[in-house]
Amino acid sequence: MKVSPKYDSKRFYPVRAGEVLANRYQVLVKIGWGGSSSVWLARDMHGYCWELETIATLKIGNTTSRTADNKRNIEERIAKTDPSHRGRSLFRTSTDYFCIAGLFGSHLCLVYAPLREPIWLYQRRFKERMIPLPIVKTYIRVRLTGLDYFHTNCKVVHTDLKPENIMVGFEDPAVLGEFLNSTIDEANSYKIDSNGRPVYCRCTPFGPLRKVMNIPQIVDFGSSVRLEEDDDWGIYPSQLDHYRAPEVILGCVWRISADIWNMGVMVWDLIQGRELFRHIHNQDGTYNARAHIAEIIGLLGPPPRERIARYNSMIEFKWPQ
Repeated sequence: MKVSPKYDSKRFYPVRAGEVLANRYQVLVKIGWGGSSSVWLARDMHGYCWELETIATLKIGNTTSRTADNKRNIEERIAKTDPSHRGRSLFRTSTDYFCIAGLFGSHLCLVYAPLREPIWLYQRRFKERMIPLPIVKTYIRVRLTGLDYFHTNCKVVHTDLKPENIMVGFEDPAVLGEFLNSTIDEANSYKIDSNGRPVYCRCTPFGPLRKVMNIPQIVDFGSSVRLEEDDDWGIYPSQLDHYRAPEVILGCVWRISADIWNMGVMVWDLIQGRELFRHIHNQDGTYNARAHIAEIIGLLGPPPRERIARYNSMIEFKWPQ
């Protein structure tokens, strides 16, 4: 097991398999980590002995994460704005949260219902990474319903819709139980890093699909932005390079259209099994906005005049590096 050179264990809470957090959640196995958190499956110990075991996902933020509080606030907004809206269920929001005291600061832990995998991994299960069109059409309807609730009712723009932030649920509850039963040894596998802390390996995916119609949910709202007023517009750079909307690239004001652009590009990628814009980086890997705009113009034609006028009015502003 290798440790990523970008990993700094001092920023992460030193979770140990078997540890009980908040007097309720017994940590079972690590299933992922990113720059701002680590992700674990845990047993919810609240309940009676005759009840079925409840498994939860714990997302434990690191000490330098600036998105955890925003994420929790946006999730609360999603949960409470209109629970009866059919789009509400298409967003995964936390069921509980608590803070853990670490040696180098406090760690916010968000608790979720488990999901199977992000859609980029789900996509790999199909020949040439091409998800069948009937499934994609269903996902389009589902996502549009969710975004209608998100934009119209909650008045929030996600700004980070990408395959990592669309996750599919379990097609059969037994998949999760069988996964846990088969990963006991792997769950306890770890190495000690240079700081004397245990680094657990991330366990493998949940195995082959038993059926392909898994329900997708939108997750991760750390970069989401509230639009409190009808004339409230975003003006700062956002979005992942490949999914960046033209108005964001040009430095123009943007709103919910940025999410719709994200969705359109992602749908194309899912159907075709490859990225729509493939020449948007320089040889050193840095983002090239001119090349990206050129690809968009080659595909769709020049931008509308009003967008160019906005670009000209905003070009004098300099963004901090």
